[in-house]
Amino acid sequence: MTIAALDIGNYRAKLALVSKDGEIISRSHFFTGDLLENDQPVLDRLRDMKANGCVVGCVVPELEDELAKTLSSWKPLFVSGNTKNELIVEYDPLESLGADRLAGAVGAYREYGKILNRGIMLVDSGTTVTTDLISSKGAFLGGAIYPGDEMAMNSLAQYTKRLPKMPFKRTRTVLGSSTRECMLIGVQATIIGAIENLYHRYGRIHGENPFIVLTGASASWIASNLDIPNMVDPDLVLLGLSAIWSYNRE
Repeated sequence: MTIAALDIGNYRAKLALVSKDGEIISRSHFFTGDLLENDQPVLDRLRDMKANGCVVGCVVPELEDELAKTLSSWKPLFVSGNTKNELIVEYDPLESLGADRLAGAVGAYREYGKILNRGIMLVDSGTTVTTDLISSKGAFLGGAIYPGDEMAMNSLAQYTKRLPKMPFKRTRTVLGSSTRECMLIGVQATIIGAIENLYHRYGRIHGENPFIVLTGASASWIASNLDIPNMVDPDLVLLGLSAIWSYNRE
């Protein structure tokens, strides 16, 4: 039994073939913008995979509608906030919870929370950064959403007259000697500071600091800058999608 899991973010999309034991057998990457123009490459790759089932987590509504037609013969499960899963989800309204956040939380709980018997703080960093708390008992308790590195850089340029538009890149200094360097330091410190602040606040609320797991495009640079123990796992959303498919087929 194999499952094709398709995770579509605002910028990138990932398609993986997942075994019944939760192992990633193969994976492909696409740009979301390209799929908006032509989703045939996804269909071609799915045919090559010969999966027994298909599950989709998509945060781009117009692409989700198109994929529903393209993948109709596969009878895919499109995950949303109110899709049945093994977590106790405390969120209102349920349908406003992104498929990526739900799938990531399921993946984090299965891969780490159950094994460690400990609360998990999941940090998913892409266009935005989300931090979500999953209890050791499997309750999704909610979290926070704030701008990712590129969004923050673009906002600085967009809402000011003189700050330049420039891409984000990691910096090791904390005292900028140019405007560009100051912008990079500010964005980096904002993201790292938010994660560490929430980590300690969650710990005070629940009496035990959670275990941090990071996923998403910016996970590596964020992890290396945190002063608290953490783990990077790039496959959590894909594994969570696969687990949700299996849960709904039991």
